[in-house]
Amino acid sequence: MAWVTPTGEPSGVVLAGVHLEYPGDESTVVVRTDPDGSEQRWNVLGRLAGRDMPPVVATADGGALLWMYDPYLTPDGPAVLYDLRPDGSGDTFLMGTYQYSVALHASRFIVVLDGAYIRLALP
Repeated sequence: MAWVTPTGEPSGVVLAGVHLEYPGDESTVVVRTDPDGSEQRWNVLGRLAGRDMPPVVATADGGALLWMYDPYLTPDGPAVLYDLRPDGSGDTFLMGTYQYSVALHASRFIVVLDGAYIRLALP
């Protein structure tokens, strides 16, 4: 995705894109496409769609973050953060009382709202 300046001129900044694919089984493929056209794919168990598109961001280290606030389609279930690494591995974090993300940042931190804004850095 190419960005523009406040005046509408091209900024020259091009960022990696992330999208989800559904192969037809009970999984989701998270696909990161870098500006040079190279792709990284992660297979995640479960159909990560829920009622809408989950927040997802490409990270500066070549990975991706994906937040699923209702992975089991239950409004009171815990949200899940998928931390997908450039080497193809990933970690899954049950977010406890943090239901909704406010922001996922490319520098590997998230902001959640739990009565106040809370910034959580990932390892």
